[in-house]
Amino acid sequence: MRRPVAALAAALLAGVVVIAGIGLAGCGGATDPVPVGSTLRVTLRDPDGNGVLQRAPGEPLLARTALAPARPAGPVLATFGQLTDAHVRDTGSPARVAFLDRLGPPFTATFRPQEALTTQVLDAGVRAVDAVRPDLTVVTGDLIDNDQADELGWALRVLRGGRVQPPTSHPDQVASNPDPAYYRPDVDPPRHPGLLAAASRPFTAAGLRGRTAVIPGNHDLLVAGEVRATPETEAVAVGDRRLVEPDPGLAIPRREALAAATVQRLLRGGRLPGRTAAVRPDPARHELTPAQYLARLRAAGVAPPGSADRVDAVYDVGRRVRAVVLDLTRRSGLDQGAVAPGQAAFLARALRGAGDRWVLVFSHEPLRKVAGGGALLAQLDADPRVLAAVAGDTHRNRIAPRRTARGGWWDVTTSALADFPQQARALRVRATAGGGAVLETWMLDTAPSPLADTARELAFLDAQGGRPAGDAGARADRNAGLYVPPPR
Repeated sequence: MRRPVAALAAALLAGVVVIAGIGLAGCGGATDPVPVGSTLRVTLRDPDGNGVLQRAPGEPLLARTALAPARPAGPVLATFGQLTDAHVRDTGSPARVAFLDRLGPPFTATFRPQEALTTQVLDAGVRAVDAVRPDLTVVTGDLIDNDQADELGWALRVLRGGRVQPPTSHPDQVASNPDPAYYRPDVDPPRHPGLLAAASRPFTAAGLRGRTAVIPGNHDLLVAGEVRATPETEAVAVGDRRLVEPDPGLAIPRREALAAATVQRLLRGGRLPGRTAAVRPDPARHELTPAQYLARLRAAGVAPPGSADRVDAVYDVGRRVRAVVLDLTRRSGLDQGAVAPGQAAFLARALRGAGDRWVLVFSHEPLRKVAGGGALLAQLDADPRVLAAVAGDTHRNRIAPRRTARGGWWDVTTSALADFPQQARALRVRATAGGGAVLETWMLDTAPSPLADTARELAFLDAQGGRPAGDAGARADRNAGLYVPPPR
């Protein structure tokens, strides 16, 4: 809901109510056994197309039988939770490039109207995942937005639980900002007076209750998710000036991947190329090396064991299910993932050691998008025990069958907590009659919370990332039973 469409939003939202008042499934009623946020019983939809989300019937599991027929299922063998692309961000950081948003595609995510609420949305997602009591929760990358230490501090406090002091500076969204490119909640429709003050108040996070594995994504390790940190970018991040309007003649390439050489040229001599505003310098905004990022994860107890510079790991859930975690984010820059030396051999060992366990593989980027990913895909294709590969990164719900000579597996991606529909995913493995299996998966709306619910409303109306983006996917991309045949 950028301000250029504020008039349209005003017309659409004459009768909008804060979604916290709708009453989501599992809100704590003694007679409602549905876990908090589960969309199996209750969903939020806009049936009239007027921009107002309303409580609607749930979406029961849809049998997907492209690889095997539906068969009676036995007891649950393992349950997983997935949180992805939370993009916890320091909205007041001088290292942000929110001003690019006005250019439109591909710069459609440098500013979001709900961005002051990323810590609260992550906490509400954590509580929804906790409600399904997973054996393992995997955070599939882009936990933070801009490779900054303060962002990681906020995100880790949410994941581990306890008192969180969220970001307190939101300069683009204050009422006094005359720039029409930004949504100001105090004055622009849909109006939420006091929202920025509420977003800045401390709160108590629930924290993930079980085993947790955080996989780094490109935004976790790269500035803006695109380039390696340098002394020049670090000086901007911790400095006392932020760029609010680029020089009129500044040529900005219309592509998402910003070349490191371009960034270095723009920052040459320590001058920001355009009109600037003063900010309070903050050393807590320093940028992290990949080693520092992983060290912080390990200190918080949420990193897969892995090696010194990667977090490739194996998690066995009982004697029947294995989760394989792959860290495919480039350390050298560029937002496309890549297979590092030794990772194909690691995956081969993990699959071979699984024995008769069913296998799920988790990564930030889908394997089909990763440079060198063909070798990993071939290994999964050759193994009859692989159920699915699960990823984030795309900000879109999608489930597709991958047929192979051994029967096939399912390619699953999940939408972002940063954008509508702001959901997590639950995954449940069950054996089926005849020796096959089914992966039951369904979406989890963020747990009821006045601020997280307001964030969802704003994300839904976001002109560049809400309804028009279609990130919720089709019906079959959300709640489904994904059947695979017996191993052959």
